[in-house]
Amino acid sequence: MFPQLLLPKDKYVQVSICLNQVHLDGITPTEAIAKLMELGYQPELRYQVDPDTEELHLYGVIHEKHLSESEMTQEKCHQLWQAFSNNTILYVIGTPTIDCHQWIAICDLEDFAQKEQEYHQYLNTLPQPVPPVSNPEHIASGASISKC
Repeated sequence: MFPQLLLPKDKYVQVSICLNQVHLDGITPTEAIAKLMELGYQPELRYQVDPDTEELHLYGVIHEKHLSESEMTQEKCHQLWQAFSNNTILYVIGTPTIDCHQWIAICDLEDFAQKEQEYHQYLNTLPQPVPPVSNPEHIASGASISKC
């Protein structure tokens, strides 16, 4: 059997793909693992059981290193975002304040997806920004600009 997915140690970066969720990206778990290998990762399978639903969640951990040794460059992160979505990528930095045995990864994924949706809904309610004035003579001629 493979090990349980735990919160990483303090100041460690852990990146994993929730294989239960990859169907939201339109692929199967097998295709997700193949994609990770194509990107140069050797995913280590880990599991968690949601205590509320008793559902088994399977993760492919692709990175777990101290912040000072992390190899998750901007380019590598961009490659992951192109292959997977916020529904499946879990990027966690460990902290000493959380009991690693109580942490449930799927809750972080679901919370993030919900918060992202709420954020985009909020952005849609904001007035659109006023484009910059390209004609400075217009301002000099007595037109005024008001602040919202």
